[in-house]
Amino acid sequence: MTADDPTAAGLADWIRSMGGFVGALEVRRPPGGVRGLYAGADIAAGDVLLEVPRRCQLTPEDALGCVPVEAVRALAGGMADHVLLALLLLRTADDPAWRPFHDGLPASLPGHPLFWSDADLAWLDGTSLRRLVEDRRSLLEEELRGLRALGVAVVGDWQRARTLVSSRVFSGEGAGVALVPFADLMNHAFVSQVTWGFEAERFVLRARVPIRAGDEVCDDYGQKSNGRLLLHYGFTMPDNPEAECVVYPWVLGPFRVRARHDEGSAELFAALQAAPGLLEETCVAALARLRVDGGVAVTENERSAVRVRGDERRVLEWLAREACFTARSGPRGEAGP
Repeated sequence: MTADDPTAAGLADWIRSMGGFVGALEVRRPPGGVRGLYAGADIAAGDVLLEVPRRCQLTPEDALGCVPVEAVRALAGGMADHVLLALLLLRTADDPAWRPFHDGLPASLPGHPLFWSDADLAWLDGTSLRRLVEDRRSLLEEELRGLRALGVAVVGDWQRARTLVSSRVFSGEGAGVALVPFADLMNHAFVSQVTWGFEAERFVLRARVPIRAGDEVCDDYGQKSNGRLLLHYGFTMPDNPEAECVVYPWVLGPFRVRARHDEGSAELFAALQAAPGLLEETCVAALARLRVDGGVAVTENERSAVRVRGDERRVLEWLAREACFTARSGPRGEAGP
């Protein structure tokens, strides 16, 4: 463990004292960079890097007996596991047994758009990310009101707790859902160097490839555009190959963008808003045409956003042309972007 992050040494000692294992991993914060995990020695593919026992993890099952779990699940729906974990995070904040974990968590999250000022959020005007930030703030406020209506005591910063959970939780099909101390210090890379899973309730992290001493040890958070990375984790990636647009067909002047937040989409969005005939019906017709022409578009839920993978400007410009043409003449047989 390196001296530049003293809380990390205490966290590693705590995991070991509870029967876990911390291998050749160090926590470092490079000058001008962010905290992350680094190889303290050469690591071979297949080496076990970390084992975190069940009693050092927080899982939704730990909320049994603490809160009305079924009522919370009915309230939160698909986000219930995250809500339960956030409640546990707040409830363990003053528990000495969990002090090593909480000491290593950030006290504030200034890089996350949920915590930006109105002036900073203005940089997102004209993008769907601005809308999504506003929607998420409203969601968290609704959750808080709902929990209090259930008689659940929420002591602490709910927005921070929920954001910490969404940016640090480990989950996957058949893999369980948990907050895993120390493992949550891994940063994102386009290609993961590790594999992880739950084995007999222990979280086990292994090297997928050889890692040289001094190299950062990273996980892959999944194929996410910079908009999604910023919304959920509070950062973006240079040269991110993932780009997507999100279109809301039921909104008058329907075009919103979610891709790199720095691509200057506001001007294009303003032009689309001013274009005649961009009503719901023409947008839906354009999106239907895009699917026929082979664009990868997925309607997530009824009246939900349509996510289109591809370069945002090409997709939006094509949709604008198609919608305007449809408004005048009906659908045309032009290939998609």
